[in-house]
Amino acid sequence: MRLARVAGVAGTVGLLAAVSTPAFAGGNGAQTFTQHERNVTEVKDPAHFPCLKGVLGERTIVYSDVFHGTFNENGSHFTGTLHGTVQFVPTDTAMPTYSGHFTVSFGKNANQQNRTKRQTFSVHATGSDGSKVTFHEVSHATVNANGTVTVQFDKRSCC
Repeated sequence: MRLARVAGVAGTVGLLAAVSTPAFAGGNGAQTFTQHERNVTEVKDPAHFPCLKGVLGERTIVYSDVFHGTFNENGSHFTGTLHGTVQFVPTDTAMPTYSGHFTVSFGKNANQQNRTKRQTFSVHATGSDGSKVTFHEVSHATVNANGTVTVQFDKRSCC
């Protein structure tokens, strides 16, 4: 599972937790929530790391996040941001250990005419040997009222 998928899982968990106690926004029937978490630690082993193809190891992330959602009879708006530190220790001890930071930002809007989803994901890490890993991903999808995808892309880059 890529590090970016953490955002989706965390967003879903946050959404389920927050929707159970919604507040009414402005008396118009909309329900809204905001959720903050700090210093969440997740460890995955075995795991992959962006730009290191075929390399397995233990990945540890420590992050803070904020999720916000608004829902009404016409649709919904949901956004989230996670940012924190990452460490990747390859199983192959001859390889460097990488540490750095990451940011994930995502959102979803839906109404009776269309739906859009977008995400950006960045990782900047330095190896114990001085090497650098920089990864960036931008994805977007738009679906019209007929269920037809009208825009879709997922662009990734490693430097």
